[in-house]
Amino acid sequence: MRRRRAGAAISLFAFQDIITSVSGILIVMVLLLTLELVERPEGESDSQLQASELRDAIAGAETELAARQQNVGTTDDLIREVARWSAAELHQRINEQQQEKESQTRELERLRQQKSRLAEAERVLAAERFDAQQVLEELVETRERNAELEAQAAAEKEDKRPIFTMPRGTQSEGWLVVCEESRVTVARVGHAAPPLVFSGRGGLTRPSAARAFLDWAREQRTTASPYFLLLVRPSGIDTFDEIEAAFHGGGYHFGFDPVARDQVLLDPQRGAAP
Repeated sequence: MRRRRAGAAISLFAFQDIITSVSGILIVMVLLLTLELVERPEGESDSQLQASELRDAIAGAETELAARQQNVGTTDDLIREVARWSAAELHQRINEQQQEKESQTRELERLRQQKSRLAEAERVLAAERFDAQQVLEELVETRERNAELEAQAAAEKEDKRPIFTMPRGTQSEGWLVVCEESRVTVARVGHAAPPLVFSGRGGLTRPSAARAFLDWAREQRTTASPYFLLLVRPSGIDTFDEIEAAFHGGGYHFGFDPVARDQVLLDPQRGAAP
């Protein structure tokens, strides 16, 4: 014996009757339209549909009828499928669909949160890359400075210049004055700067190197109390004599010391600084 299903059975007769009635009405309307067009007088043909238009209308009606019949078949299959389920099975199927929908909703929310976390992680990574770029630039700059300092240290190590300093507690400014035949080179002791160079051979229109230096030294006495150490090369005896005579008469503080012809005394960039 077949097991009786719980609940009332679903009837399909009302829906099928509606579909059948609509299809019959469409067929009758098409036939009436065709009969009216066939029996209409020829004089009215110019204001009515042509034969091709009539065929298109009939074809359209047949297509719509076939589509409706197909929909009826599909709907019947769906209704038959649903009709095989009991109320409890249908309710269970609805619950399953609802649970699946809730599961998909939760999964969508999880993906949204994951997307938000990834966006935040990307922002943090971009900030870290920016900071790392700054650190890298600072590291490169530091390395360049270290390389410059190492090069300077190596140059100073190879530098054979004598280093002159003023006595501790001395308030005077110390100046090294290198006397040569037609040039006087001056650099401040302990002050990193290119040396001053006074040149000239003397004459009616151009003063000698010694005279140009003495004019400059006179200006220095107006703002400070300088001390001049005259370093005399063999070719600069005459220049030294001229400067010494002026210093004795002017009350300058100075000293002197002979140096070799090729001895390096001043640096082109740092002067008398170490």
